[in-house]
Amino acid sequence: DEATLPRVSNAMTIAELKVELKARDTTGKFTKGLSSWSKGDFMCELGQGTPRLSAVAEYRCVEELRDLVKRQKCAVERERQRVLREQEEERRRKREEEQEEMRRQEIERQREEDARLAKHEEGLHTHTSLCHGCPLAPTRELLIRANEYRRMPRDENPLTSCDVCNVEKEYNPKVKIV
Repeated sequence: DEATLPRVSNAMTIAELKVELKARDTTGKFTKGLSSWSKGDFMCELGQGTPRLSAVAEYRCVEELRDLVKRQKCAVERERQRVLREQEEERRRKREEEQEEMRRQEIERQREEDARLAKHEEGLHTHTSLCHGCPLAPTRELLIRANEYRRMPRDENPLTSCDVCNVEKEYNPKVKIV
């Protein structure tokens, strides 16, 4: 109550004024930022001196501005992080699409290669033809057959052309049994 509180005067030091202000401040709301206050700030807050915007009000304004700036910075940072996540997600999705496309192309290429091999082998086995210019390696059975055909006269040799790659063949003594 008012009777027990000492009188505030200009003769009091800042430390005494601070103690007095803290003693009167039952809510604790004035204790922040007291270290930066001047003697006039304390006198004004304690009801003495020239009326002006109190240091507490100034402090609250500064704190609100700081909070606003902090919130804005946080919002900007969150937005930046969101954009970075979206960009990373987009890059990851594109990489996955490219990998999937490469897998599809590889599967398709393998199917075509398998079909070509099957057709080639079917042609070789059906027609007993062996194309020496064909990049596909002949089977052991066909090489044995080719060696048998080599012993025949050229006009009787059935190894004349490949039914698959249509490369005209000539007698090739370099083809050996592997």
